[in-house]
Amino acid sequence: MSFIKDNIQRMDMKPFTDAYPYFDSYRSLLFPGEIVDREKISWIYDKRRLTNLARAIDPSIKLYTKDNWFCKLLAWLLVICTFGSMPRKTFMEKFSTTIGPLHFYPKSKSIAGVLRSILHEGRHTQQARWCSFGIHPWVGLPIYAILYLLTPLPLGFAYLRCWFESDACMYAWTIGLQLGTYTTDYIHNRAIAFAGTVCSGKYGWSLPITYGAPMFLQAAHFAVDTAEKRKASNEQKQSS
Repeated sequence: MSFIKDNIQRMDMKPFTDAYPYFDSYRSLLFPGEIVDREKISWIYDKRRLTNLARAIDPSIKLYTKDNWFCKLLAWLLVICTFGSMPRKTFMEKFSTTIGPLHFYPKSKSIAGVLRSILHEGRHTQQARWCSFGIHPWVGLPIYAILYLLTPLPLGFAYLRCWFESDACMYAWTIGLQLGTYTTDYIHNRAIAFAGTVCSGKYGWSLPITYGAPMFLQAAHFAVDTAEKRKASNEQKQSS
């Protein structure tokens, strides 16, 4: 865990700003509760540039809509495996899904909605790559799937599923704070809310909430601390 955190702390923001030179024009879209026109525009109209941003995280990433047979089949499997806790419509219309280097987003999801998700989903692709010792996410996917879905138990105590999700949040929140796309209040509120989702039936009851919530709160605290340290370091460099 410390190795991963150290790498996030040393992370260079330049690949993201280079890949997304128009980022500032969308910055305000990422703040929760802000109602703007681009919140209503489907992400498919900006797919090329969103793909460029995703590939700054991992070059293998490809973006697709969820209106395909694979996602429809997966939706029914989740309905069965979660005993109906993850409704088919909710999965297809509300949730983003990552399988190795493939990212699936609902067609109706807005540009801002995908921007809010892309760092988190990109981290899952990186996690699959870790399981291949850096070769390719497809190579690591079988091991990653076993760790994510079955370890140590598929339902009720899937500790690594909760850990992978909290790590993806930590990654997304750390970068988002440094890019100015998230606020500390949003991150802390999101940590509590998402912990509730991951520990619920929608994610196969990964962990009891009393064990899962601290993992997400720790991720939020780490993101805030890292952003503050980077800000102080940058200010010190500018003043010297």
